[in-house]
Amino acid sequence: MRIKKVNRNIPGERENSNDRFRVRYKDKNEFDLLVVNICRLKTEETVTFEFTSDELPDKDSIHFSTSIENGVFRVHW
Repeated sequence: MRIKKVNRNIPGERENSNDRFRVRYKDKNEFDLLVVNICRLKTEETVTFEFTSDELPDKDSIHFSTSIENGVFRVHW
């Protein structure tokens, strides 16, 4: 299985905003599984998401935003 990993760091000043973050994977036919590690720099908390290449759009990237809800770091795809 071919795995592509992408790491994104979220700075404290952007973690609870409407900012969109890009995960660029280029050609989804070059891997079977995309692993996205998102690190909240303020607490060094990391959340991991996995997508099979079949789940991804035929573009070169996907986007997410983040929020803090009741003190909990959330990722919204």
